[in-house]
Amino acid sequence: MKNGKELLKNLKKHWLTIWIIVAALALCGVITHAKFADDQNVAKRIIAADTGVKTYFTSNYLTGYSYKNYKSVTLDAESVEPFEVSIYNYDKNNPTSFYSVPITFTLTAKLYKNNGVTEYNATNDATTLNAILGDDEIEIYKIDTYGNRVSDSSITLNKTTVSAFITESLTPAQGEKSAKNTYKVVLPPSVADEDIYVKLEANPTEQHPDLNSIDAFFYAKSNNIDLSEGWTGDFNDNTAYLPKSYDAFNYTLTGNGTMDKILSWDTALLEPNRMQINDLFGIDLTDSAVLADTSIYNYDSSTGIASLKINVSSASSGGRYDIQFYVVDEDARKEIDGYTDSSNIVHESMSWNMLKTKVTLADPS
Repeated sequence: MKNGKELLKNLKKHWLTIWIIVAALALCGVITHAKFADDQNVAKRIIAADTGVKTYFTSNYLTGYSYKNYKSVTLDAESVEPFEVSIYNYDKNNPTSFYSVPITFTLTAKLYKNNGVTEYNATNDATTLNAILGDDEIEIYKIDTYGNRVSDSSITLNKTTVSAFITESLTPAQGEKSAKNTYKVVLPPSVADEDIYVKLEANPTEQHPDLNSIDAFFYAKSNNIDLSEGWTGDFNDNTAYLPKSYDAFNYTLTGNGTMDKILSWDTALLEPNRMQINDLFGIDLTDSAVLADTSIYNYDSSTGIASLKINVSSASSGGRYDIQFYVVDEDARKEIDGYTDSSNIVHESMSWNMLKTKVTLADPS
């Protein structure tokens, strides 16, 4: 009994110390539980992304891969056909899903050289810029649904202004959920075949940490292709970077005339954007009946090569089609990342040459 009284006395004497220790232990338990719960949430987010993440800031030209887009001009042209760049608040692959609030973003235009690798400097590159542009200007301006210019949303680049931006907003009309802004990128004929590229980047402001920036390059070149009928296909990405730098690739078909062609790809590595295939050629690759029709689609199980019969026409396309190809999985990613030469050294040209064998355009047999 005496021992019990002494114990109680000691407890009362050191009660504050004991309370602090107990509280600290309890807090550790809460932190451990919270950390475990947070880890579980991260895992769930990763799983959700793997099952098909939606992107609510998209465009018909701008992507996360710095694609290069051009317009062809004749040698005596007085103008270049403008690019019409649209930006959406919804996923292009799932246009019924919209961002829940208006999106504020900066639209930045910059002049680049060295095949789109290096930014121009107005001071250091003054002589070159003056020789190319002279008094000409490059304009990017917003248009309304009727194609009229919106005067308060524009960017002008010239030999002294090589970078500029405006702040824009994707705001749905009253009663609507979708929103679209459209801009014209107008290049002067003087830039055709010159080492000058316009990079246009749309970057959501910090209020939208869940949205990524998107961009693309624009340039002009002379229409000096052979006007005899014929079509070719090639990747249209910045080859200054290795293929492993890209999660998707832009494959461009260019040519003249109307004819059937066979577009083939290695299904173990790449998958075409099915929505683009449907939009461009009217072929629904999600339709089992189409996949079963050997006059349209063929799959060689021994090689893993899929082949699609498409009809191309310069009359309706202006002589150009752009198709995105996605890397199908982690194994495909590892293979593409490992493209090397015979000395096991990664080179841009060797890597791209190997990738070019995985997507081809040919005549029907």
